[in-house]
Amino acid sequence: EAPEPVHGQIHPIKLLDNNNIEDDNEDPSHLFSSLPNFINVTRYHSLIVSSESIPSCLKVTASFGDIVMGLQHVTNPHYGVQFHPESIGTLPEGATILKNFCEITESNVGNNHAASQRLQNINHSSNKFTLRNHHQPIRKQHGGAASPSNFQVKVRTISNVAAKPSDVFKCFYESNPHALWLDSSSASLESSFPRWSILAGRTGSLSKTIAYYSAAEYGGTSRIHLTNHLNESTIVPNVTILEYLKAQLASINISTTSNKNLPFLGGYLGYLGYEVRHDLARKKKVAEKLLEHNNVPTATFLFSDQSMLYDHLTGEWHLIELTSADTKSTMATSTWLETTAEALKNLPSPLEVYQKESHKNKIEYSTNFISSRSKEMYQRDIAQCHEYIRQGESYELCLTNHLETSIDNRKDPLTLYQHLRNNNPAPFSAYLHLSNAMGTSDNNRMAICCSSPERFLSVRKKDSSSSDWIVEAKPIKGTAPRNIYDAAKDAAMARSLELCPKNRAENLMIVDLLRHDLTRVCSKVHVPKLMSIETYATVHQMVSTIRGILREGKNALDVIQACFPGGSMTGAPKVRTMELLQDLEQGKSRGPYAGCLGYVSLDGHCDLNILIRTAVLSENLASNSWKVQIGAGGAITALSESQEEYDEMLLKARAVKRTIEEWAVGIED
Repeated sequence: EAPEPVHGQIHPIKLLDNNNIEDDNEDPSHLFSSLPNFINVTRYHSLIVSSESIPSCLKVTASFGDIVMGLQHVTNPHYGVQFHPESIGTLPEGATILKNFCEITESNVGNNHAASQRLQNINHSSNKFTLRNHHQPIRKQHGGAASPSNFQVKVRTISNVAAKPSDVFKCFYESNPHALWLDSSSASLESSFPRWSILAGRTGSLSKTIAYYSAAEYGGTSRIHLTNHLNESTIVPNVTILEYLKAQLASINISTTSNKNLPFLGGYLGYLGYEVRHDLARKKKVAEKLLEHNNVPTATFLFSDQSMLYDHLTGEWHLIELTSADTKSTMATSTWLETTAEALKNLPSPLEVYQKESHKNKIEYSTNFISSRSKEMYQRDIAQCHEYIRQGESYELCLTNHLETSIDNRKDPLTLYQHLRNNNPAPFSAYLHLSNAMGTSDNNRMAICCSSPERFLSVRKKDSSSSDWIVEAKPIKGTAPRNIYDAAKDAAMARSLELCPKNRAENLMIVDLLRHDLTRVCSKVHVPKLMSIETYATVHQMVSTIRGILREGKNALDVIQACFPGGSMTGAPKVRTMELLQDLEQGKSRGPYAGCLGYVSLDGHCDLNILIRTAVLSENLASNSWKVQIGAGGAITALSESQEEYDEMLLKARAVKRTIEEWAVGIED
């Protein structure tokens, strides 16, 4: 074992007996050819090679102090390194090492034509090492079980509307059985933040609810419940949610005469719960026992044929209507657009004013939250994470917990969300409510109140003249509280977060993980922002941005399949770490928490958040109450301190918990 595990940390190592860049007699067969004597590398290891045990056929080629960091066979082209040359922290030298290795391999291939052909697919023109592959918008794909559908998209733009999205949602969708509000409540002019809010419900004749119940949570076979605008339901057995969405999207073609550059032209809005991960496992396992679920669907989507988009930059509203090109429904469409546009113009503003009352801080909150695992259990789990890291089973484990309470079900979830968006505004906020969430005669309700600051994935056209589609991920790793009363102290807390070795290491590891995930569906994967500090209403966050160009033949569903669940909610390496976490979290489903929520548009665009800073409400009709859950957690690394990690978990839940307490005692704005 190493003196201590080192994961995601950048250290300088010395290259021994290499031909450096100043050597005129450089040996092109050397792994470290063209590199200086010292380079910075990213270390991921809890084990080391003892220098005393190295046989005479091997020689040490790199070291960090007394620790062996590189080996080479004295006669054969066999090499080993104790760091990650592909890591973002080892660039650009890591790219040179990989290039050298490819060239060494090619020179030793000889007459092996197949190996030589594979090597020719490696692009040496840049340091990105992308594979040449031959994006196709979703609507151009064919296949799957769905019947082909042709839709026309009609757009109506309305200016000078006094009402804001909160007013509009309350007026048009509060009583709808399935409605969703993607709410950029802290919309920014910065291009990476959403400037749009999207509102939709199960309203038009083509709309439907897709509620998914996975075998891992609900037993039997995976199944989907479809409910149309007339509240008629059918069950589709033996299919997963991503299989269903992919087949449906592949069968749809759309056309429009609008020249508006809109992110959503109708399609699917909803969430994928964390446990959808089981459907993506390469080796399907028969579960010994079902996950303890939260009485909400594993995933839920709304197919929206009538939606409203609000542009926070221009203040304009855009009404989107889908009609079947195979039927004559143009007149009905025109009626909806006209009547809705007129109703929007006539809405007063504001309908509701959500402001905190001055006496709020004097109220004693009595809401009783119970942790699914106590502080003692959570800290024991942290200790077990450290043991897994020491053993080399994982580099980083994103351990989570749930806080739960019960609230009278006469309380309105939309009011809770209105409080939350004021207390903790965030760029990827969302509200969702659904009647008959479990598809039974009980007609129980569910709701999601989300104030997420984190983008999971977006897929967007580079520009109208380009055929390239840009894929972006913005993982958050590293959180610090704010001091909103003292600007100097607040800035110092942000700076401390930026320099913290532990937070930098955990962020870097997730960046590496997402770079790996994206290379399965993208070329030219790069990191335009590494470990930037972003400031929100209650916390500072360390955020990185990873982008790539979607490969031809791939679409948004392929990107989701390659990257789900988000690495910032799993740890690394992803698959083994998720297995360890399931045991640590005692087989309890995370539910929607740690999954993603957003939209997939019929034209190929997509934007999804990470479901954090979120309250999930499920109705218990037997006790006339809402079961309210808040998920929270943090990344456990070798540098984690138990008490600090427990405090960070509570910090992440604090804004949502405080808002629920306000809502429960009946503070009405």
